[in-house]
Amino acid sequence: MGPGEVVSIHFVREDGGRATKVDSVEIKTDFGIPGDYRSGGNKRRQVTLIEQEALDEAAAILGRPVPEGASRRQVVIRGLDLNTLIGPQIKIGDIVLAVERYCAPC
Repeated sequence: MGPGEVVSIHFVREDGGRATKVDSVEIKTDFGIPGDYRSGGNKRRQVTLIEQEALDEAAAILGRPVPEGASRRQVVIRGLDLNTLIGPQIKIGDIVLAVERYCAPC
C-alpha cells in the first residue's frame, strides 16, 4: 500500500454522544484531541483511527452504506493497513502518531 490519506475526521464531546464531522482538529501531545471524550492525558486511546476499506467491507456485508461517524473513530484513513502499523509511528499531515495497539470494534 502506498501513502494513506485522511478521508474524514470526527469529534465526539461525550460518551454515547453523536459524532460530528469536522474539517480539522488540534492534536495535543500525550493528550489527543481537546474536547473529545476519548482523549486525555491518562487515557490509552487518545486518537482512534479506522480504515475506509474496513467501512466499505462492512457496508458490502450489510448491503447498505455505513453512515459517516458511525464507526465512532476519530480519523478515517484510506490506503493504509493499520493493523500492520502497530509499533511504528505514522505521519498524518503535520502530526506524528505512535500506533500502540489494536482497538477492537465496539
